Amino acid sequence: MTRRWTVEEAKAIQAAALADWEAGNVNKEFTEKQWERGVSDSAVERVLKSNSTLIARFYHTGQPRYGFWHPPSEVLIIWQPVEEGFQSELKSCLPHEGGNEYLQRQTGFQPVRWEVKS
Repeated sequence: MTRRWTVEEAKAIQAAALADWEAGNVNKEFTEKQWERGVSDSAVERVLKSNSTLIARFYHTGQPRYGFWHPPSEVLIIWQPVEEGFQSELKSCLPHEGGNEYLQRQTGFQPVRWEVKS
């Protein structure tokens, strides 16, 4: 059974990821891939601030993750929350035309905010 996430929970998840970005809580891979893939700081901020960003929870190698995909800019950001003993940090970012399909294929996919607001 799929959990139903509230609007407040989605906003809190997005705000926590944005706070990590603003505090510089990003791993080395995120930084390397951001520049390698041509994703600007302003694009990262747009994804983490926009009400148009789709949010999904999933697991990667048994660790909790949230994916943030912004359809207008086609940028996907992966964030690890403070859960299950892990430190929160942004893990990866990439331009991804089909970010929603990518997220749906991930282990334990749960849509958190899955409707685009105009």
